[in-house]
Amino acid sequence: MRKLRLDSVLGLAMTLAMGLAPSAHAQDKTIKIATQTPLSGGQAALGEGIKLGTQLALDKFKGNLEKQHFKVVLVPYDDQAKPDVGVSNAQNIIADQQILGVIGHLNSGVAIPSSEVYKTVNLAMISPANTNPTVTDRGYKDVFRVCGRDDVQGVVGSEFAHDALKAKSGGSRSSASRARRRSRTSTRSSLRSGRRTPTSFTSAASTSRRRPSSSRPARRA
Repeated sequence: MRKLRLDSVLGLAMTLAMGLAPSAHAQDKTIKIATQTPLSGGQAALGEGIKLGTQLALDKFKGNLEKQHFKVVLVPYDDQAKPDVGVSNAQNIIADQQILGVIGHLNSGVAIPSSEVYKTVNLAMISPANTNPTVTDRGYKDVFRVCGRDDVQGVVGSEFAHDALKAKSGGSRSSASRARRRSRTSTRSSLRSGRRTPTSFTSAASTSRRRPSSSRPARRA
């Protein structure tokens, strides 16, 4: 599933690049694909995974472009899981006319304001991770995603609980992550609607021991 998702992301990115390459970069013969993910801080491992996966996919798909004598390179940007950093990076990305697409972001809270910048030059952003419905509900023609939205994940979770687990009650734990809260809310709404209404549903605060701030991962938006 993960390999299929990666192939879908980069297949679309390289298709866009091939369509633009002959007219946009006939002289310099360099095509860049950028990534925008956290490469430092608590979510660096997730961001690094997207970056490395993008590089693997570029190596797989760049053959046809290289036959046309184009050089295809990856340009990684560290958004630090911070909206302001993502927007600043986005400004630098759109200033580089060799960049024909962006793979990212990890966090919807970073992707939404950054995509407003990409939109000004119709630069394609393809996300493998953003689940906030707002990312695509705005109807921007240059914004794509290849993962399930929070409202879809919640319905799937409720169907599994009702149909596969035959659950008669449900529970949830509070979370600092906005993405998890959205998914939890969607799941509860779906469970409480129609035939999936559980006999009881409770919420509880997380009881896990808090780690020192230096070792806690950053919250994912």
